[in-house]
Amino acid sequence: MMKIQSAKVALNLGMEHISSKGKPRPARHLGSSCTSNCKRCHSPQMTEEERLAVFETFWGFGDHEKQWAFIFNCITLCAPKRKFALVGAKGGKLYHREYSFDIAGKRRKVCKTMFTRTLSISDSWINSALSHCTGEGVVIPDRRGQHVKFSNKHS
Repeated sequence: MMKIQSAKVALNLGMEHISSKGKPRPARHLGSSCTSNCKRCHSPQMTEEERLAVFETFWGFGDHEKQWAFIFNCITLCAPKRKFALVGAKGGKLYHREYSFDIAGKRRKVCKTMFTRTLSISDSWINSALSHCTGEGVVIPDRRGQHVKFSNKHS
């Protein structure tokens, strides 16, 4: 039981560990930044020190719910500037996502690539964070492992 608990803690902190099934899992690391001529990242680009500080803050939480709240606070849902689909047409976007980080009290917009590589996460983390947070930033608790086991024994 202690082995499983230590693996969970290491996973939540983004550290290298051995999974409960005995497989080695690498540590999370800061990914490369997007290209220097990226149109979505507003200049000046984030420095590696700023990106590392954001990365360490995010993985320092060590708790999914706090990490989801962090992601939720970094994303703004905005209405698209131009709509190409006809009104009532299927597949029209209702909003798009803008990604940004708070650095020294300023919001710095970044592209999705820079966002995911800085935090070392995938798209499913972003979708999960948005589905677990309400509009006020309140996190709906994770219910994994909270079910009651059902007994199939008949009396």
